[in-house]
Amino acid sequence: MKIKFCGLNNLDSLRYACDLNADFAGFIFAEQSPRKVEPNFIAQLVDFNFCQTVPVSVFVNPSVQEVQQTIEILPNTILQFHGD
Repeated sequence: MKIKFCGLNNLDSLRYACDLNADFAGFIFAEQSPRKVEPNFIAQLVDFNFCQTVPVSVFVNPSVQEVQQTIEILPNTILQFHGD
């Protein structure tokens, strides 16, 4: 069984997921989502120690530029796409 915490948008929640050894930590990049990650939080992820938790970046109809910027910050992220 694998566990994913999704919609994380603050360091306290992310640390909690990592402390529980969650397999995946999901970050929402969709503009219309109330759980969308903010730029200041994304910047903090550059130096975050994910331990064994794998980041997952969730997009809805993203631009190529948005995906590329995310990969630069989170090079080991899994990409999850929704939309048209």
